[in-house]
Amino acid sequence: MSGNSDLKALYPFLDGEQQDSARLDAVLMLSVEEKARDSRETNARFFAENGEVLVAAAKARCLPQWRAAVPRWETGA
Repeated sequence: MSGNSDLKALYPFLDGEQQDSARLDAVLMLSVEEKARDSRETNARFFAENGEVLVAAAKARCLPQWRAAVPRWETGA
């Protein structure tokens, strides 16, 4: 796929006859809303599934430097 075929695959309703401007705007807005919702759901799923790993990686990478930089009375140790 390339060029116009990419657009036709993403927006099949754009191909063909002249479209009513208001209807086309409404359909495009629905498309934008669907893409935004899919993006939010994908991000939420990713962080729900990988949050513990991300926290562990951040702790392994940053915690030693943080502990060395913060006075003992601030850490409660």
